[in-house]
Amino acid sequence: MISRPRIRSSRHLRIRRKTVGTLFPPNSQTGEQASAHPKIWDNMAAFESRLDNLGKDSIAANNAVNDLDSFKAAFTKVAKDCGDCHHTYRMRTE
Repeated sequence: MISRPRIRSSRHLRIRRKTVGTLFPPNSQTGEQASAHPKIWDNMAAFESRLDNLGKDSIAANNAVNDLDSFKAAFTKVAKDCGDCHHTYRMRTE
């Protein structure tokens, strides 16, 4: 059974969803350390929608996982949420 790790992982993702949005206030758009794409602030609603999807999918994953196969399926969905957001909103540095 995958109870403790599953609970900790899901809780971590839900907490991250709640805090990630706070990491992008309007005054963080520029600066030497800025690696977030301006698209975040151009359409904050779309960005927050992706964060909401991550939160919902992490809760669904927590409820669905009961063995290795169900973990793989749930992890794939949550990892896709992460990758899609990073692909869209993370500036590439060469």
